[in-house]
Amino acid sequence: MANEGFDVQYGARPLRRSIQANIEDPLCEMLLREEGTTDATIVMDVVGDKIVTRIERESPVETE
Repeated sequence: MANEGFDVQYGARPLRRSIQANIEDPLCEMLLREEGTTDATIVMDVVGDKIVTRIERESPVETE
């Protein structure tokens, strides 16, 4: 993203577009599709040259 977002002429505009396209848009789409994201952790990793987003849910704690 740093390479995509660097442009002397346009400043931070390309970086903003890169963040939106690679992080914000996929995250929003995932959240709209998922139900029960309360009490979950959203994890973003880089795998190869792709940003992968997933939801990790805590295992329920059993009480006696």
